[in-house]
Amino acid sequence: MQIVWHGNYLKYFEVARWALFKKYGVDMQRYTEDTRYAFPVVRSMIKHIWPLRFDDEFTCTAVVREARVKIVLDLR
Repeated sequence: MQIVWHGNYLKYFEVARWALFKKYGVDMQRYTEDTRYAFPVVRSMIKHIWPLRFDDEFTCTAVVREARVKIVLDLR
């Protein structure tokens, strides 16, 4: 079938999430070590419309949707 295993999408989302924080000057690992606060993913939802195939090139971006008591990201 040569399609990407569904579990790998969460890895791609995590890379995009870390890149978003880095873009705004937040080193997630250092922040967690210094403050003892972490930003765990507590919920995720994926709608698989079209699968990625082996060797596809794609862009995964993260956008802040809400940042009050929690940080909500849209990953596309």
